[in-house]
Amino acid sequence: MMNPILRRVLRRSGLAAGAMSFGLATLTGCGDTTAPLVTAWRATLTPVLPYAISGRAAALTQAGRTRVTISIEGAEIESSYAWRVERGTCAAPGALVGGVASYPPLEPGAGGSAEAEASLAELFQFGDDLIVRVLVDGEGPAVITAACAPFEETDP
Repeated sequence: MMNPILRRVLRRSGLAAGAMSFGLATLTGCGDTTAPLVTAWRATLTPVLPYAISGRAAALTQAGRTRVTISIEGAEIESSYAWRVERGTCAAPGALVGGVASYPPLEPGAGGSAEAEASLAELFQFGDDLIVRVLVDGEGPAVITAACAPFEETDP
């Protein structure tokens, strides 16, 4: 069964419903049978103690852009959380992918869950070390990771 977030990304991306029902075979570029036009990624967020935030993220790269969706749960109600995709690992986060303004805040409702979406002008490529992090404000300019996960390439 397809991840619901990935399914939503595919639906919002404008791909034909028929292509999704056939498993969306990897499309290839004209004259290049090795470079996929569509790549899909997923991540399962795990909490970083003392926080209890978990969730999922999915990304779809196509047509020169990457669309990322995130869904969290276990967050404090009426709080606001930043999130971002970065190069590197959860233990050693690296450069931000896209700009900070690309990532709208996660604002949990009554159940402690929230969703957001970002559209990035960068392509995720096979072999990239990419992570998704949910952040809380620390004292001063400090940023604290509340949840993190590596992205893994998956079949679109």
